Amino acid sequence: MKIYFRHKNQVVATLEPHINKTYTVGRGLNCDVQVPVATVSRFQGVLYFEEGRWHFRNEAENRNTVTTLTDSVSVDLKSGLTIFLDTF
Repeated sequence: MKIYFRHKNQVVATLEPHINKTYTVGRGLNCDVQVPVATVSRFQGVLYFEEGRWHFRNEAENRNTVTTLTDSVSVDLKSGLTIFLDTF
């Protein structure tokens, strides 16, 4: 399984996640998934596995919203970044 990070119809990062690990996502060099897009925050959020599904907690847009990734649901951020499963 892979998780894709897309900006303006171009895949800018991919991840083959392990369910035992939490991943930080952002433009910063210290993030597990580095997204080289100027509109993405240095620390955009956290990707984690819980109750059999992947979730993304957006910590950069002052909402602290959580979205569950599924075959038909992706994460669409104000920065133009979309996060989705390979089955999307």
